[in-house]
Amino acid sequence: MTTSTDIAIPPPEKSILQRLRETVEFGEKLRRENKVNRAVTIQIIARMKVAMRPLFGEGSQTLQKLNTLQREAVKSTDLPSLFAGCLDELMGCVKILQLISGSESLSPISSPSLPPITKNIFIIHGHDETNLLRLKDILREQFKLNPIAILAGAGLSKSIIDKFESYAETCSYAIALYTPDDHVTTPQSQQIRQARPNVIFETGWFVGRLGIARVLLLLKDGTEIHSDLGGLNRVQFKENVSENFLEIKRELEAAAII
Repeated sequence: MTTSTDIAIPPPEKSILQRLRETVEFGEKLRRENKVNRAVTIQIIARMKVAMRPLFGEGSQTLQKLNTLQREAVKSTDLPSLFAGCLDELMGCVKILQLISGSESLSPISSPSLPPITKNIFIIHGHDETNLLRLKDILREQFKLNPIAILAGAGLSKSIIDKFESYAETCSYAIALYTPDDHVTTPQSQQIRQARPNVIFETGWFVGRLGIARVLLLLKDGTEIHSDLGGLNRVQFKENVSENFLEIKRELEAAAII
């Protein structure tokens, strides 16, 4: 019997990482039970879209790829392979977010690799090339470090990921420049601006390789970040990254980079 004192308390909202993990577990359960068919494949892709939309945004390449997969699932003659590919892609996102947040609830995280003894500092960036150049000047002129950034456009005869890894493996520290490059609509129809998906991906790569202590997030005002990034060292600035020169210096000193 329900009394006037019985109050229904809504469960706490799940994080993006929790939703992605649950989707992986759901997909793996279906695969173990041999229940993969066209309907469940379309369903798992739909769940992936719901989980990833707040992180990457509706117009992002990630969501466009999922839309393409969903269309392919309607007519695919090799559903098991397509389903496995979806889970692999989803698991990659889960691992990145686990590395960023420090979560170990799905699978253990390996210890970071020993950082190379170099002056190379990788700059993770989006479209704000003005602040990228300012940051490179600070690192080079003020701290005598060697900043490395991969710019869009023609380059080596390698894929972007190969270029990224070949340079990133030489770096002893990473600075992620988070600027409001992408317009995103949240599930609550709120308009926000956030960093490019490549910036989030590369941040996770460096956290996994070097550890949280050797990754610094420079956050420009007006840039939204998801809660899974809360554990990173952070310096916030308004318009010019040079405004926070002393804070950047303190972070580099704390990591024994300078």
